[in-house]
Amino acid sequence: LGSMEKNPERRFQSAEQMLKYIEKLKTNPNYIFKTRSAYSSDEEQTGTSSENHMSNKKRKANRHQSRSMFPIILGVTIAFGIVIITSAIVLIDAILKNQNASVTTTVEIPSVVGSTYNSADIGDTFDKSIYKLDIEYVYDSSLPENTILEQEPEAGEKRKVRKNKQFCTVKLTVSKGVEKIVIPDYTGLEYRSVKLSAEKLGLKCDLRQTSNDTVDVGLVISTKPAAREEVNIGSTIIIYYSKGGKLFNVPVLTNLTPTEAYAKMDGNFRVGTVTYEHSETVEKGKIISQSLSSGTQAAKGSIINFVISLGPSPVATVEPDPPQNLPIETDPTPVIPSVTQPIIPNETQPIIP
Repeated sequence: LGSMEKNPERRFQSAEQMLKYIEKLKTNPNYIFKTRSAYSSDEEQTGTSSENHMSNKKRKANRHQSRSMFPIILGVTIAFGIVIITSAIVLIDAILKNQNASVTTTVEIPSVVGSTYNSADIGDTFDKSIYKLDIEYVYDSSLPENTILEQEPEAGEKRKVRKNKQFCTVKLTVSKGVEKIVIPDYTGLEYRSVKLSAEKLGLKCDLRQTSNDTVDVGLVISTKPAAREEVNIGSTIIIYYSKGGKLFNVPVLTNLTPTEAYAKMDGNFRVGTVTYEHSETVEKGKIISQSLSSGTQAAKGSIINFVISLGPSPVATVEPDPPQNLPIETDPTPVIPSVTQPIIPNETQPIIP
């Protein structure tokens, strides 16, 4: 059995050792022994030394292996501890936040009217976890751009909120400054219509007439500031319009047809307003009167208004009254009125006085 031990260290280490055990069994068949502990130190000196050597090597290997695993075990322990601590911090923070969110608090609305709105700094006044801002921009000529004009709710009012749950909405009205506009190009247009157009845009007008040989009377020469320049709403612009250059004699245009009148104006004047009315003296379709008197002088491009005849006024006619219903006669015999026949004298019969 000693030669078949599973553990090599418990087997016979040599043939000499095995013979010694066999001799003992021959002498005493009832002898009981163990391969490692039954023999004496003198008999197994060689085997014992070998076993001690192997045991020492194993202990050294185990000690070396234990020492090499220690840093790994220590690192895993530390990492595991860090994970546990981090998880605990996150869990505690979530619990605290949940508790704070469920708590309703009362806040007092701060005053910001008159201050300058800055989207980057407004969070210092209005905490994003409590307030929501609604910003509206309007033009205002009285205050600089980005000045807060109004707020709703007003300063000092109180509202109930819950952080990140129930917010207080604050509406701020912020100035966009003075509204600006680009001046249109009015060159060549009639100055009165230009004035109306500019005033509708919110501009004030200063009309100035000046002589010009190339631009017809009443037409805009230029503006100051010039066309396509940007100005503030409410600014005053100067409108320069022509009063003409060389003067021309106004021709006689009455009793002429419009076609004849246009030819006689010879391009020196422009037709203005044309109206129509009845005339007993001027033939239909001819000019009754003109706005600029003939024989006077006017600048090139001056406007002449016409009144054209519609002919005589229509004669009023009297319509007869409609027939009335006559009463029905019960007597069918017609009534024949008596007729007095005049006496015609016979030429052959003398008239007796």
